[in-house]
Amino acid sequence: MKKRELSALYEANFTRIYRYFYYKTLSRQDAEDLTSETFLSFAQATQHNDGHIKDFTKFLYGIARNKFLEYLRRKSHGHSQYDDEIEGSANLSPEAYYREMTRYLEDMDNAQTLEEKAMVYIKHLPPAQRRVAKMRLIDKLSLQEIAKKLKKDINYVKVTQRRALRGLEKLFNDDGE
Repeated sequence: MKKRELSALYEANFTRIYRYFYYKTLSRQDAEDLTSETFLSFAQATQHNDGHIKDFTKFLYGIARNKFLEYLRRKSHGHSQYDDEIEGSANLSPEAYYREMTRYLEDMDNAQTLEEKAMVYIKHLPPAQRRVAKMRLIDKLSLQEIAKKLKKDINYVKVTQRRALRGLEKLFNDDGE
C-alpha cells in the first residue's frame, strides 16, 4: 500500500476508530492509545501486502477489534499499560479487596463534612494523583504553588490533576449506582 493510500485511509477512518475505542473504554487516553496501535499495526501489516488483502477498510476494523480484545485481556488480568499510575484492586486477593472496601465504606459512614467525604475519595486515588488532588481541592493551592512544592513542571501538575478529577468522577459515579 502506498503512503498516499495509507494517508487517505487514515483520514477517512481515524475518527470512527477513535470513537469506537472511546465508546468501548470510556477513556480518552485508552482510546488514543488503542487508535494509535491500530493504525501502526495496520501500516506494518500492509507494508508487505502482496495482494492478499482484498478490502483494506475491513482489515483495519478487524485489527481494531483485535486490539480491543487484547485491551480487555490486559484489563481482566490487572495489567494495563494505559494508566501506569493505577494501584489497585485488580492485584488484590479477594480477602484483601473485601477488607479494603469494608474500610472504605466505614470511612464514608463516619465522614461528617463534605471535606471529610472528599478525603475518603481522594485516599483511593493513586499516590501522585492523591497528592495533587489534596493540595488542589483541600489545601486550595494554585497549580503554580503545587508545581513549586512538588518540584515538578506545571504541565505534570495539570495532567495529574486532570487524571485525579477523572478518577474522582469515576468513584462518585460508582457510588451513585
